[in-house]
Amino acid sequence: LDITRIEAGFILLGVDYYSAPKVVLEARKSTPLELGFGWMVDPARAGYVGRDAILAERQRGPAWHLVGLEVSWEALEALYESFNLPPSLPATARRDGLPVFAEDGRQIGKATSHTWSPILKKYLVIASVHRGYEAKGTRLLLEHTVEFERRKVAATVVATPFYDPERKRKP
Repeated sequence: LDITRIEAGFILLGVDYYSAPKVVLEARKSTPLELGFGWMVDPARAGYVGRDAILAERQRGPAWHLVGLEVSWEALEALYESFNLPPSLPATARRDGLPVFAEDGRQIGKATSHTWSPILKKYLVIASVHRGYEAKGTRLLLEHTVEFERRKVAATVVATPFYDPERKRKP
């Protein structure tokens, strides 16, 4: 089910985002705008907790963006080939955090959920990235470990949900 969740682009509390009451570090706190849920918050409605903060964030833009990443299969193959190994990806979804980097090597985010999709035959990632790296088609790098060595592989920002079958949509 966790693989299906990631394919559908569903995010998980405590993994992909943190609510204000449960957050340990202030920097981990997520806002509706960072998660792409700004459409759920009515800016015209008055009197709710956090309204002023959300209005201010709407003006300046969110600091983080939740995005989908598709990891380059060619980059994964090349990485494993450098160890004389075939690609070996876990058959289960992962919830361990991985650093996400800009092409110049600066860390600009973190992957929170990732999996090999048996339906799409792609390695899919849900990640939070700094403002400026959220545009579809942006090329990033994701940390990937092979034989206890940390390396980086190419990934591209893509639209979510990763899988949205036509037959499941309402007319």
